[in-house]
Amino acid sequence: MADRWYDRELKCGCLISSDGGGGVIPCSYPEVSTEDELQKCDDAWKEWQKTEDYDKFKQECWEKNQ
Repeated sequence: MADRWYDRELKCGCLISSDGGGGVIPCSYPEVSTEDELQKCDDAWKEWQKTEDYDKFKQECWEKNQ
């Protein structure tokens, strides 16, 4: 099994990986998260998408997954 590196951490504590599809933990597993946690993740994700770091992350995803 391959290791996954997490490049970013959102304010809610979720980890995001730019390799192999950009996994998000734990908000990608709603069955183990509360509604409050999911809302925090959603808010953090939307906030992050408005930053320059998000644009940089998208470029990293493209480069790593070519």
